[in-house]
Amino acid sequence: MKNHKQVIREEPNVSLRRQIAASGSGHWQVHIFIKNDRAEVRDASALWGLGTGEAQARLEETHGKRVRAACIGPAGENLVRFASVQSGIGSASRGGVGTVMGAKNLKALAVVGTGRVTPDDPNALKAALAEQMEWVKGNEVSSLSFDGKSALELLKGGT
Repeated sequence: MKNHKQVIREEPNVSLRRQIAASGSGHWQVHIFIKNDRAEVRDASALWGLGTGEAQARLEETHGKRVRAACIGPAGENLVRFASVQSGIGSASRGGVGTVMGAKNLKALAVVGTGRVTPDDPNALKAALAEQMEWVKGNEVSSLSFDGKSALELLKGGT
């Protein structure tokens, strides 16, 4: 059996340009570490079985305090259909995206960068955000109140 370093050289399955695409599934547990414009697939067997909070803490120990990570917990690892991906600021909790990462044996994406992230097409991003805001405005949940602020106000950056 090939080790993960051999597979990366011989059969690249991670591309980093303006998006990340991980195809196929691995035979071992990994995380993707991105530093500026370089992506590496690294062993994550020591993270497997940990909850998302502890996994993020371990990634911080490994990659430094500036790392930002999105990872799965045991639900994703065990392919629970509605597993989420957790980060330090939120979650991707719809559609079982954590299950997809678990099926690929991908524990986390960990990123450290010194540059600024800019969209390829700012106008397309603004249009997509406007479309999403229209959906939020028309959704009955957006009228709910949290500490006197509507969900819509919170999404717009109100505190």
